[in-house]
Amino acid sequence: MAYSTYPVKRITTAPAALVDFPADYWDCFTTPATHGSAEQWARSSLQGAQSFGGLFSFVVWQGVLGFSLDAPAAPGTVAGWRMTEQSSGRCVLDADGRLMRGRMVFDVAGEEATWTTMIHYHRLLARPIWELAANAHRALVPQCLRGAQRTLNRADTTSQP
Repeated sequence: MAYSTYPVKRITTAPAALVDFPADYWDCFTTPATHGSAEQWARSSLQGAQSFGGLFSFVVWQGVLGFSLDAPAAPGTVAGWRMTEQSSGRCVLDADGRLMRGRMVFDVAGEEATWTTMIHYHRLLARPIWELAANAHRALVPQCLRGAQRTLNRADTTSQP
């Protein structure tokens, strides 16, 4: 499948992942998935956050958004986000901080991967900060999912005899 043919759709109906999280904001994107577990999708989708010495993680997630993240390579984490649930079909990543709490849920079911992002505001200042960041987030997620698709397809191709 060529790069330009990796379709990513934004889901506008509330996903099941919202059930146990008090989301003030959520979004959800989905793409075809023929390879990889939910954790592999999470790791592949978020690998860019560690580029340039983790600049995105440090400036955006920890700086602007105020999340308290672990070291990127810490056990039980993906890009510094705590892995709070993990199975072949689901990977839940959580981060709390001074302004807001965040959760990313990666689900793989059938031939589809879904990335749901949820934010809960702790302080009034969190809403306008996230509203600005959310525009960039909604633009970046499809690119991240396409990159993960390429990475996982390439890994599957190289592992075949």
